[in-house]
Amino acid sequence: MVQPTRRRLLAGLALLGAGPALAQVQVQVQYHAPTRVYLVPLDDFSEYYAGELASQLQAALGIRIRSSMRLPPLDLPLLPGTEQYAGEELLMRAAGASAGLPGLLPSTYRVFLTARDINASAGGFRYQFSMHMPALNCSVVSMARLLDGADPSQPAGPAATRMLKMVKRAIGELHLGWRRSTDRHDLMYAPLMSVRDIDRLGAAHRMEEGEGEPPSGLDALLADARDFAAQHGALLRIGALLVLGGVARAAASRPDTELIGDWVYARHTGQIRAIAACGLPAAAIMLFAVASLGDEAWWIVAIFAAMALASLWLMLEVFGSTLRFNDDAAEWRRLLRRPRIVKLRDATFEEHPRRPVFTVRDGAGNAIRFNIRYRVGAIPLVNYLARRADPPAVADDDDLGTLVADRVQ
Repeated sequence: MVQPTRRRLLAGLALLGAGPALAQVQVQVQYHAPTRVYLVPLDDFSEYYAGELASQLQAALGIRIRSSMRLPPLDLPLLPGTEQYAGEELLMRAAGASAGLPGLLPSTYRVFLTARDINASAGGFRYQFSMHMPALNCSVVSMARLLDGADPSQPAGPAATRMLKMVKRAIGELHLGWRRSTDRHDLMYAPLMSVRDIDRLGAAHRMEEGEGEPPSGLDALLADARDFAAQHGALLRIGALLVLGGVARAAASRPDTELIGDWVYARHTGQIRAIAACGLPAAAIMLFAVASLGDEAWWIVAIFAAMALASLWLMLEVFGSTLRFNDDAAEWRRLLRRPRIVKLRDATFEEHPRRPVFTVRDGAGNAIRFNIRYRVGAIPLVNYLARRADPPAVADDDDLGTLVADRVQ
């Protein structure tokens, strides 16, 4: 009786001790989960108040919104002759300082919260409540003009309501795709010229047809690919390198010409095979890297896309085709096309006057056409037909490349 009772007591103590540990693990998993919107307080904004805003907005909008710890001082310069800070410079520096937030993805939208008075660098306005930079997927909302004497560390009453409205507007416009409205009582009314305009705003936005719809199929696919690459970058690179090595090895192991039964199979050259086998995985790795970094240099993506398309063409046109022949017929088979068969008993062949391109035709009108540079293994077929049309004056019948080399030159 003593031993079972003792075991039960030990098991109960173990479970009691495991409770906090399990809770801690669960919190850690949630903390590192992907986040759709981040509220990031600057060094002059309350972390506690940023957390309250995140909780209220998450309940109102139904999306995952988190707040972070304060950023370090960004050493922002004042605009000349004012006590205001340039919103563009603030966004650039804050985006760089917050790039390492846990769970941050390329699609995560960040709202920086500050008590500093901000304005555009051009100085076309007296001040600005907020500023957006879609290229960085970021916004900044300033509390400086919303306080009316309230405590900036824990605003209450009208100041807190105004701040909630402005942050919700920024998320709605930049992340949810809401459009601005002409209704003075709509949350998305614009333009906002004073605090009085903010006070007149309602807490909700009336969406119109087509507003706030998810991105199109291609845009959504690209966004998901960027997020996936950001989350699993190391795994993708390892997998792509393994695919690259495997495809290159498999392609390099195939012979140019081989005899199977009474059929001669002629395949592409090793150089073209290597380009086709290595180009696609290499271009894919580069595209993943550029997409995961969120690079906005479209010409870089265009170059890599052109590389991928060229490699794909080589893969389909050269790697995905096979030429075989015997004494009776020649067959030209391609990956995405139906095979063509030419009877060699009454076939003729033509050579292009300026390029090493040969065309074989039979009496029934069937024809196959190939480039000898891409198809070194087709030399036996050309020599076979050349012997029928014009017997070669060579002593060694096994020297299959002599005739074609002379004709190409």
